[in-house]
Amino acid sequence: MLARMSLDAVDAYARTVKDILTAALGEHQTEIGGYFSPSGGFRYMVRIKSVTTELENLRQALIRRSPANMVMQRMDLIRGLLCDILL
Repeated sequence: MLARMSLDAVDAYARTVKDILTAALGEHQTEIGGYFSPSGGFRYMVRIKSVTTELENLRQALIRRSPANMVMQRMDLIRGLLCDILL
């Protein structure tokens, strides 16, 4: 699968991730207003920024033709961040 992964596939993956984020934020809407992270920002917004950063890192890894294990590590990190948000 990784051998056939293209930037179009990553763009489709990014759209799916953003759909998941939208759904997660909709479920947690009442919690967002009252919880701040230690750094002063909303906890979910910090995680969403991390997901966005990692999606861009995934795109860059494909552009640089990084080894498959590095690409999979990026995808696994994104999956973990999504799980944190959904919980």
